[in-house]
Amino acid sequence: MRALCVARHPFIAEHLGAWFGALGLDCSCTVGVADALAAAASRRPDLVICEYDLLATTPLAAWE
Repeated sequence: MRALCVARHPFIAEHLGAWFGALGLDCSCTVGVADALAAAASRRPDLVICEYDLLATTPLAAWE
């Protein structure tokens, strides 16, 4: 299963990727919503793991 890990800082994004990667997910890590949308367009994830601060401040329509 492909997961996209999104955070406000590279350290947090990589931490999420390492954590969920250890559980068997194929993780890609990005910083910020703009990079996440670009990554999702080129490599469609099955799951998006997002830091709450980014998710709460971005309308869900952007992810759809």
